[in-house]
Amino acid sequence: MNAYYVDDVDPNKLMRKGIDAMLNDLDPYTDFISEADIEDYRFMTSGKYGGIGSLIATRGEYVIVSEPYEGFPADRAGLKAGDIFLEIDGKSVKGKKTDDVSKVLKGQPGTKVKVLIKRPQADGSEKK
Repeated sequence: MNAYYVDDVDPNKLMRKGIDAMLNDLDPYTDFISEADIEDYRFMTSGKYGGIGSLIATRGEYVIVSEPYEGFPADRAGLKAGDIFLEIDGKSVKGKKTDDVSKVLKGQPGTKVKVLIKRPQADGSEKK
């Protein structure tokens, strides 16, 4: 359909409409959980939740650590308030929204995540 249909088609919307139509033929209790929402679903159903243990916020084009929680992974790894996320698991997070970054930093307890940060220095310079 992407190649030969007369109009532009959004495959994600088309697929979602198809899934919704199939579910309507089943029962009112069957639902579809997308891959993007699966971690939230697992948290709701299992109560197990993992993350770095920090509040995050946007500063310019980047997301920063606004408050690491004492004793949590961010604190134990040495993250400090004001640290700027440059990469998460090797992927740039420049221009990403806090919601997008938050999803990548969450997961099942014990999940490892590799972050590259830039730390602003007291004199106004920055250190990677």
